[in-house]
Amino acid sequence: MKTGMYATNKGCSASLLDKPVSNYQSVDDFHTRSQTRRTLESSAHQALTCALSSNMILMAPEMFRSHYRPYTQPPATHLCYEVYDQHKSVDFGHLTNTGESHAEMVFLGERFSDAWRNCTVVWYISWSPCNNCTEILLNTFLPSNPHVKLHIIFAKVHPCTTKTKIQELKRKGVKIRPMCQIDFRWCWKHFVDTSESFIPWQNLYNDYYKAFRWLMG
Repeated sequence: MKTGMYATNKGCSASLLDKPVSNYQSVDDFHTRSQTRRTLESSAHQALTCALSSNMILMAPEMFRSHYRPYTQPPATHLCYEVYDQHKSVDFGHLTNTGESHAEMVFLGERFSDAWRNCTVVWYISWSPCNNCTEILLNTFLPSNPHVKLHIIFAKVHPCTTKTKIQELKRKGVKIRPMCQIDFRWCWKHFVDTSESFIPWQNLYNDYYKAFRWLMG
């Protein structure tokens, strides 16, 4: 296991794959799936919490808030990830930028394993991928790994993200959508070093709806 920001855990059997990574077709669709997601969370919570608490270095609450709140402007991108083989979680962790490399490229360069070439990779990411990272995904990573199912769930839109690039990712099969309250709560519960419950920040739903409309427009 790597230490510091690149801490991971392997072998957990709990899976929230079906619902957290689905593309919502409308805001109403999001609401109808919320109860199902809460049920899945409940069944997976004990296994994930046990594994994470013993094997992964969690981030401080202040770090999570500073990166994932909608109106903060952190200089780096933060990325929480889960890797699933079918419905079994095989790896998860969190990381951030190093030097000139964005978190997405750190994941691809330092964390991605050849053993995951037939897996589903889920990113809960503080910024949507910038155009440069998107180009690398489109032209290098996805063609080299055609059987990887990539899901990107972002907290806010990066200033250097254009909708045309995001649409290209979607055409290549990447599932991408904004983070909703359930996603923030999931990351808070399993990647943040606190026993306190997640408290939604003001206008969280409105911010989600705004990003959703931007993405679908």
